[in-house]
Amino acid sequence: MKILITGANGFVGSSMIQHFSAKPNIQIIANSRKEINKFNNFTNIEYLISPLEKLTMDINCDICIHCAGLASDKATQKELWLNNVFASKILLSKIPNCKKMIFISSSSIYDFTDDNIKSEGDVGTLNQLSEYGKSKLLAEQEIINSQIESIYIFRPRAIYGSNDSTLLPRILKLIKFNCIFVPGSLDVLSSLTSIFNLMEATEQAILNTKKGCFIYNISDNETYRLENVFEQIVYASLKKKIKFVHLPIQIISTIVKISNLFQIKLNITNQSLNYLTKNSILNNKKSLEELNLTMADNLHQYCSTL
Repeated sequence: MKILITGANGFVGSSMIQHFSAKPNIQIIANSRKEINKFNNFTNIEYLISPLEKLTMDINCDICIHCAGLASDKATQKELWLNNVFASKILLSKIPNCKKMIFISSSSIYDFTDDNIKSEGDVGTLNQLSEYGKSKLLAEQEIINSQIESIYIFRPRAIYGSNDSTLLPRILKLIKFNCIFVPGSLDVLSSLTSIFNLMEATEQAILNTKKGCFIYNISDNETYRLENVFEQIVYASLKKKIKFVHLPIQIISTIVKISNLFQIKLNITNQSLNYLTKNSILNNKKSLEELNLTMADNLHQYCSTL
């Protein structure tokens, strides 16, 4: 079996390559826009170094695990469209023999401002979503409209795990003077997705022989209180407790609005502010039942490894 994995230099893509390259009778095509060094000792991995939007040759693969994309809340609309929508469109045109696509989308295609738990049918309209959420939703539509006979779209929430380059670093950046400065109380609930749970879902999708398009929320079984998430990660990283300083949300919101007005880039954006102040819970019942998942990994297990 030949599997194309895009985003090979990213956290999710490299984790997928590490996982599936250890399986018997699997040949991996690792795609990245930059040179890859971490898999040089693997004999069943070949490299395809090219931005997806600039692919010029057809790729012969049985399955594509599409992890590549731009996941920045500071990127422009044009950058997000190029990297998430147009790149997916070009990719689809270059894998004519691919029988199964597994697309790592995002829960950002939901509008969480109403604080409701989101099932797969609760997709927000484009005018409700962040620019990143719009680009992932449009990429989903490109894939759904393709000729691939078996499509799995996964919508994880805040993926974390070993070599995570997003969640852990962003939390640790908030630490100043032995305190952690956070907007609001963090007294909100959120789903998170362990990379191991995402890989479990991907493996089950590969084994599944059904044809059609299947869309699933992928998240840990546990729902987390954000302040507990921050406490666990900070303590596991620093091996000590530090003081939380809760900044008034109205003041932070005003600062973000002013920065947007004058196009001043800050570490916090409207999108990240919503993440920290609104409940963002996924209903993962459908994926558990239809893919027969356990979703056994959780944040406590991850923090024990830090």
